Amino acid sequence: MFFGIYLGCTDSPREQRLFTYKATPVVQEDESSNSEIAPIQETNPTTVMIGPAVFIVQVAENHLSRAKGLSGQLGLPDNHGMLFIFESPSIQTFWMKDMLFPIDIVWISDTCLVDSITPDIPIPLVSLETDELPKYQSNNPVKYVLEITQGQTEIRDIKTGDPVSFRGVFKIPIDC
Repeated sequence: MFFGIYLGCTDSPREQRLFTYKATPVVQEDESSNSEIAPIQETNPTTVMIGPAVFIVQVAENHLSRAKGLSGQLGLPDNHGMLFIFESPSIQTFWMKDMLFPIDIVWISDTCLVDSITPDIPIPLVSLETDELPKYQSNNPVKYVLEITQGQTEIRDIKTGDPVSFRGVFKIPIDC
């Protein structure tokens, strides 16, 4: 299966060029017929490190990307996630609208410590209306939230109080 974006660019009325977007997502299928988006290979990926665990992350640092989150995505490799960055610490509430795979949520304080973990969040029932969806909330004010594949907090032995560090370029300042 091939996905691509073609952009036309006109330097003059008579000259038109086509450009191909080369970082196209590839859908892979394994023996169990579960589809998962293949990780995009980056030379300098944005990462979140919790103890020895390292996750390559997509960053949600504005209202639109935070509202969409991982909705509609088919899955994540075990060492990938989505990092939500907020302007200031506050109680954060998440829902799983249009989620297609279960996750763990790691709530991270502005002092860059794991504040709490909400493991094993299931896929919501399709029959639920938006206002009926379960909501998941941080115990305390947090500035960062990491969503990862279900079970990764247990497999990687991530615990409350673990130090967290970030690597990458961020629009909102990281205070760690």
